[in-house]
Amino acid sequence: PGSLPLKPGMNRFVWDFRLKGATKVPGAVFWFAWGEVAPKAVPGEYSAVLEFNGETITRDFTLRKDPRLNLSDRDYREQFDLLQKITDKLSQTHQTVNAIRDLRIQIKSLTDRMGTEEAGEVRERAAGIQEELTAIEEMLIQTKARVTQDLLNYPIRLNNKLAALAMVVSGNECAPTRQSLRVFESLRERVDVQMNRFRQ
Repeated sequence: PGSLPLKPGMNRFVWDFRLKGATKVPGAVFWFAWGEVAPKAVPGEYSAVLEFNGETITRDFTLRKDPRLNLSDRDYREQFDLLQKITDKLSQTHQTVNAIRDLRIQIKSLTDRMGTEEAGEVRERAAGIQEELTAIEEMLIQTKARVTQDLLNYPIRLNNKLAALAMVVSGNECAPTRQSLRVFESLRERVDVQMNRFRQ
């Protein structure tokens, strides 16, 4: 899940028990959610591997359950599975937003280079595409927010709802509730609609 910095002296990596997080959107703002969405490793057997100068050192270790909690292996696994699904769907959402923003730059660059004679029809079609891209983007992410307090005035979008759901699921020491599972399915379907619009 991580690597040590390459600098002289003692180097240390502290694992927070989380796996790879969701893809990010530069400058994205969240309300009641962490920008970092990633599932936590379930209790079990793991290995730490250190590779340096062609040499590999491996140490096995056990990630134990919190003895204060009455959670079964199944509870841990169900929580992990849902968090992984949320992380994957948030990554897809953010990848789509990043692709939209990149495409918008490409379209603008192309139309800016065109002469006036050839530009008429192309500019008109490009404007229609830009309008559709903006509509999709604004369903996936709140584009007007620059700081958290902006979200008091502008409603959160699908990416923030996924991130908030991840916080709810990971913040409870239990298997996901039926409500959390249903909310995820609803958000997944709504994100997929926008992703399909983008692909078309």
